[in-house]
Amino acid sequence: MSYGQMCEYFNVPATELTNAVFALFATAGTRAADVRKVILALGCLLLRPLKELLLFEFGVIDLEGVGYMSEEELAVVLQANHFASRPEEVYPKVKVILSHAEKFGLRDTLSEEIFVKLGSEYPSLFFLNPP
Repeated sequence: MSYGQMCEYFNVPATELTNAVFALFATAGTRAADVRKVILALGCLLLRPLKELLLFEFGVIDLEGVGYMSEEELAVVLQANHFASRPEEVYPKVKVILSHAEKFGLRDTLSEEIFVKLGSEYPSLFFLNPP
């Protein structure tokens, strides 16, 4: 999604503030944003029960319907949830979450069930301001 497309889609003017918001989601060195990150970040602003929000986020990432989320996909979720500018900022949390997932026999992936379970047990790892 380009900056112009974002402004048009959300019906907001092109201002310094909207440019700064777009920059949070833009891929380094480009003027394009990963739409998934925008949707995930907006999802955090919805006043929904935690379980519903976690299921929504898993669904945004698991578009193929494989039932698992990779380490890189988890980083995308956490980057959006924590409004981080780079995935490296959330990798310590990714590693902690994946270490908990190993207790359920998963390695470097999360199933929907475990994503929701861990997100419910440790919401501060998943969200900047847990719902």
